[in-house]
Amino acid sequence: MRWGIFGALAFGCAAYETGNLLGAMAGWKVMGDTDPTIILILITALSATILLIGKTRLIALIMGLIVAFMGFSFLYVALKTSVDWEHVVKNCFTPSISNTNSLLVIGLIGTTIVPYNLFLGSGIGKGQELGEMRIGIIIAVLLGGLISGAILIVGTQIQGEFSFEALSQALAGELGPWAPSFFGFGLLAAGWSSAITAPLAAAITGASLFGEKWQIGSRPYHLTWMVVLLTGFVFGLMQIQPIPAIILAQALNGILLPLVTAFLFLAINDRRFIPASALNRPFVNGILLLVVGITTFLGMHYVLGAFGRAFPVLGEMPFLNWVKFLVAFGLILYLGRQVFFPK
Repeated sequence: MRWGIFGALAFGCAAYETGNLLGAMAGWKVMGDTDPTIILILITALSATILLIGKTRLIALIMGLIVAFMGFSFLYVALKTSVDWEHVVKNCFTPSISNTNSLLVIGLIGTTIVPYNLFLGSGIGKGQELGEMRIGIIIAVLLGGLISGAILIVGTQIQGEFSFEALSQALAGELGPWAPSFFGFGLLAAGWSSAITAPLAAAITGASLFGEKWQIGSRPYHLTWMVVLLTGFVFGLMQIQPIPAIILAQALNGILLPLVTAFLFLAINDRRFIPASALNRPFVNGILLLVVGITTFLGMHYVLGAFGRAFPVLGEMPFLNWVKFLVAFGLILYLGRQVFFPK
């Protein structure tokens, strides 16, 4: 089971790394005409240097500064964009999921609540008090949601087929010639910060799962982040189209999320790990069960949809729609029984 979880998350990190580096290259291309391969080599080298230092606190500080600049860029452009804010607020509470946008929905969830962040957070957070960690998580999730919302609002400015270049031109026409540079810098910062995060998360996942032989600074630890970083670098040199690669990586993380969340739910309610004073209240556990059910349903929706496109005969079987509900509901019942009615 440990190797299965590690393999799935490491694969997701490697796929994500390709999207990270391609996104950074796309941001650089938006800002100027310089060969994006230069920025690919530069970001890869800088990321490797930071990861070789091996101090997670320092890495967290560097990533925080980069993300702060990225967030400011997107927030500023979003606030300057003319949108119907009433429409935005309304659709925050009335989402619409269909076969045509399910991949984007699970991708958005997968990039906002990335499964490897659970391992990354636990690795960086060692030595902190429980209260400090909870405050940090609340701030991080709220800021992450705010920045994701800003990016979505910026993306609404384009009509027709999406591309980073088309979006930058739409922003230039809407806001002025300065907007593409801000947008490009935001993409560059987002790609660079994530280019550090994904390899680090894969390595820390190994350290969390396999113990002393995989600790920070060990050969397996360094080998893990090097493989993830080099995978993204090689595919970046191949100039794969960035947007499909990014969406695929995000969707893979969204599919992994139900599995990781189910294990997390059991772990945080296990008195062997968590003292009685820090255990979740039943109401909080109920909300978390609902989250597990929703992510499981969306993950199954995407997987079955992919099978339906590959094998059209499956798409004509209506009982498959019930499979999604039954799997999600069955998982909720199983987890609820384990926690609320232990043997």
